[in-house]
Amino acid sequence: MPDKDKLKEEDFILAQSLRLQSRMVWKAWQQEHEAAAHMASTVRKQREMNTGAQLSFSPFCSAQDPSPLKGVIHS
Repeated sequence: MPDKDKLKEEDFILAQSLRLQSRMVWKAWQQEHEAAAHMASTVRKQREMNTGAQLSFSPFCSAQDPSPLKGVIHS
């Protein structure tokens, strides 16, 4: 029959290993979540900048119709 102290030690080592793996998974998830949030923020800012640039690019476009060709006079 196995020694009870030996089993307790093995259980303790296994528990420590599972805790460590759990922390590693949690940290990896946090990093992915933070990276995704940062990327979403960057994309949102880029869209805002692009939208602003497109709306102000042509003197003929308006907020309702951002078409840069609106009001262009052809000769």
